[in-house]
Amino acid sequence: DGKLFTDPTFAARWKDAGRHRLPRGAYHFARPSHPVRAQADHFLEVVQAAGFHAGDTWALDLEHDEGQGPGRLVDWADRWIAQVRAELGGVGLFYSRPGFITGEMGRPDHIPGGALTWMARYNKDVLSPWQGLQRPAAFPDPPAVWQRTDGKDGRTKSVASVGLCDYN
Repeated sequence: DGKLFTDPTFAARWKDAGRHRLPRGAYHFARPSHPVRAQADHFLEVVQAAGFHAGDTWALDLEHDEGQGPGRLVDWADRWIAQVRAELGGVGLFYSRPGFITGEMGRPDHIPGGALTWMARYNKDVLSPWQGLQRPAAFPDPPAVWQRTDGKDGRTKSVASVGLCDYN
């Protein structure tokens, strides 16, 4: 979260997932009103100290505009993803919700940084995260990951040593 906060349970959970040979991914909650480089540096420092390695994945979570306009949001995300990709490799994921992409981000003509898309849309009545919305042409349907619920699957569940998690 931003350039200062780190989930205090991250390092232990990261290590535990690696010990159990589970796929691992880390995400950064963006604060686009603050400098991009400092936030990317912070993210890189945290995941590298935890033991990030080839095969792990990373994501940028952009959900709030913090008073930034569409062009600035897209540029900020492009730069964060480019810096993290240059250091960690991989394609990475861009996480947001369709309404934010078509609203605050102004329907961008590309997925930030060329990342894969991870969409969040919690609506049991839709068959696509873009249903009923004007999907920007660059954003695939379906996305690489769709975080959702149908009222049964995708609801939170308590997982031992982790807490509440979305599941399917």
